[in-house]
Amino acid sequence: GTIKNLVISVASNGFSKSATTTLYKNGVATSLRTVITASTTGVFSDTSNTVSISAGDHITLHIAYPAASSEELRFAAAYGIY
Repeated sequence: GTIKNLVISVASNGFSKSATTTLYKNGVATSLRTVITASTTGVFSDTSNTVSISAGDHITLHIAYPAASSEELRFAAAYGIY
């Protein structure tokens, strides 16, 4: 199958710097990612990149945020498998 249309919905964003979300497949970063702008809420998406997957693949979502941050980010993530 294929994963595409990564959507991150941010309800609360206390980050003073931008954060990047990246979809990982089997521990390796893929091209499917979004950048969440500092102090911004709303919907952030990647609708142009895709990731091929097979049964047994391990999928994770990594969020890179400002180091040593006590700031908070509340979000929901979704993607389509086709």
